[in-house]
Amino acid sequence: MKRGKIVKTIKEISAEIGVSKSAVHKKLNSKPLKTDIQRHISFVGNKMYIDSDGEEILKSTYIKSFLEIHDGVDEVDNAVDDVHDKVDNVDEQVDEVDNKSDRKVDDFSDMIDDIDDLTMSFILSLQKQIDLLTAQNEDLRKENSKLTDKVLEQSERLFSLTEQAQKLAENAQTLHAMENVKPQITNEKKNIFSKLFSRNK
Repeated sequence: MKRGKIVKTIKEISAEIGVSKSAVHKKLNSKPLKTDIQRHISFVGNKMYIDSDGEEILKSTYIKSFLEIHDGVDEVDNAVDDVHDKVDNVDEQVDEVDNKSDRKVDDFSDMIDDIDDLTMSFILSLQKQIDLLTAQNEDLRKENSKLTDKVLEQSERLFSLTEQAQKLAENAQTLHAMENVKPQITNEKKNIFSKLFSRNK
C-alpha cells in the first residue's frame, strides 16, 4: 500500500455500503477480488485497513452486483407478468376441466359401483371355492390316514409271514439233514445185525 492514501477499516466501508462486516470479509476472500485487492490491504495489529483504491475496487464489485440484481428484478417482473397471463389462461382451462370433471366424476362413480358389485361377486365365488377345497383337503387327510393305517397293518402281516417263512425254511433244512442222516443209521443197524448173525453161525 502506498503512503499518503486514505485508509478505512472494514467497519467503516461496510457501513457506507450498507452490508455487514462478515459480508465484506466474505467478498474480500472471493476470487478474483481477493487477488486484485490484496496490495491495497494493510494490517495494524489484527485490524485490517483498505486504501482508497482498494475501497473503490471493493465498492465497484457491490455496484456491479446491485446492477445485476436490479436487472434480475426486471427479468423477474417480466416473468411474473407472463405467469399472471398464463394463470389467467389456466383459470379458463380449469373452468372447462371442472365442467368435464363433473361429468367424468358421475361416470366414474357408476363405474366404481359396478366394480364393487363385481368384486363382491368374485369374493363370494372365491370363498365358495376355498370352502370346497378345504372340505376336499379334509377328505384327503382322512383317506390318507386310512391308507397309512392299512399300510401299517399290511406291513405287520408281511413281517409275520416273513417270520413264518423263515421258520418253515429252518424246519425244511432240519428235515433234509435228518433225511441224509437216516440212511447212515440204517446201514449201521444192518452192519450190527450182520455181525451178530455171523457170530451165531
